[in-house]
Amino acid sequence: SNIHDIIPTGNTQIFFVLNENYKVQKTTFDDQSSKRFFFSSPGTKYAQVISDEVWDSVGIIFHAYGAYRLLGIPQGLLLGRFPDIEQLLPPSVKEVQHKLEDNVASISNIVKILDQWLLDLLLKSQVDVARIAYASHFIQNGYGLQKIDDLCSKLFITKRTLELEFKEKIGMSPKMFSRIIRFNKIQNIIASSAKPDFTQIIHDFNYFDQAHFIKEFKTFSGFSPSKYFLRNADMGSLTID
Repeated sequence: SNIHDIIPTGNTQIFFVLNENYKVQKTTFDDQSSKRFFFSSPGTKYAQVISDEVWDSVGIIFHAYGAYRLLGIPQGLLLGRFPDIEQLLPPSVKEVQHKLEDNVASISNIVKILDQWLLDLLLKSQVDVARIAYASHFIQNGYGLQKIDDLCSKLFITKRTLELEFKEKIGMSPKMFSRIIRFNKIQNIIASSAKPDFTQIIHDFNYFDQAHFIKEFKTFSGFSPSKYFLRNADMGSLTID
């Protein structure tokens, strides 16, 4: 069996699996589909997909609000799921899937097909994402450390309005989105460090204490910070468990 780790990033994705007869053995999601063309909604915790074999895929990674802009579907309904893309999009998506299957030997052709399909969807979209785009970039640019009240002040809206807009267009609350963005930044710091200073990370990223940091990191990555570092770097022993 092959284990594929799914770690929250705040983004939504669409995948086309190149292997013709791939099969999903088990997932930690409710949906256990072996469709070749599928939508990966934003998640808020670590998950796994276990398959019978290694499978190759071509993926599209959207901005946090990008899938809503193209599909117009409330993202909160899809949170933490692998829904069938045919259930989300018009029947014409089947034609796109057939084209992808016919061109599976050519990555460049697959990219062209997907580019044209996304452009067609974009031209038909009437969804306004200006405010949610500003809000999500504001949080991302500050690594999830800004106060939500400050964001509301900049947008001249209430917390409740911001919360509803985030849940509809990104799939989660602004607070959860901020936590995930903060985690992603820490993840990058750990990955690029020879020996991460966890005490400094706890201080710089406004965690209450060591226990709070470990609990949140494990929720999103499936591992404690130390185990995550050792698993990815295969270096000496660090302890913060």
